[in-house]
Amino acid sequence: MKGYIIHLPKSKVSVDEAKKTQHDLKVVGIEPILFEGCDRYDVWQEFIDNDFKIKNITRFGGGYYSSEIATFISHFKLWKKCLELNENIMIFEHDAMLIKSFTIDSIQNFNEDLLNLGKPNWGKRDWDIEDDNNFKKRKVCTECFEEYNSDVDWAPDMCDCNTQWLFGAHSYLITPQGAKKIIEDVKSNGILPADISLNQDVLDIHDFLPHPFIQRGNFTLIQRKNPPKFTKQKLNAWDY
Repeated sequence: MKGYIIHLPKSKVSVDEAKKTQHDLKVVGIEPILFEGCDRYDVWQEFIDNDFKIKNITRFGGGYYSSEIATFISHFKLWKKCLELNENIMIFEHDAMLIKSFTIDSIQNFNEDLLNLGKPNWGKRDWDIEDDNNFKKRKVCTECFEEYNSDVDWAPDMCDCNTQWLFGAHSYLITPQGAKKIIEDVKSNGILPADISLNQDVLDIHDFLPHPFIQRGNFTLIQRKNPPKFTKQKLNAWDY
């Protein structure tokens, strides 16, 4: 199965990180393909060319707007590729890191919308394995908590708001039917940050457990300031 690694070829830090991810994918038998992402310099022309609109501007601003939208566009291009190929593909950001080995055979026959392979970047949900094949379908939230509020100290006994979207889109498998749903939603309703776009109002999300990938998080091309958990993170790694 193909695994596309979003990276920025003009950036040495992005290329160096993508090569590490490329190595990790080879270890578990994934065919790693480097995919040129959109950057903050090309983003507005891409935005215009695709006739995008913003779905909810209040969901942007955690980082630089240009970088957040560029990241979305990079993922969007791969959703379109998934549809064109008419086959499942895996999508990785340049700093995805393998932490637990698994076999491609264990996910080869996934035929729902989206299978998350990456540990969420925040939240304290307990991810218990319920099925023999390590797939867990996320519950749909019926409560009234604010799922976009990353300041909430989530606890395992709270509602499922913190599983309504990916909380970091660094590692996931998407199927053609899932890609079709998200592309149609974007065309009808507009764009959100990439991980928020992939939410259960649009498509069904499953998790492959235990999550085999995490985000290295040792640099940022998006954030305005260091997230608290990454005290040694480079504040601004743009090098071109």
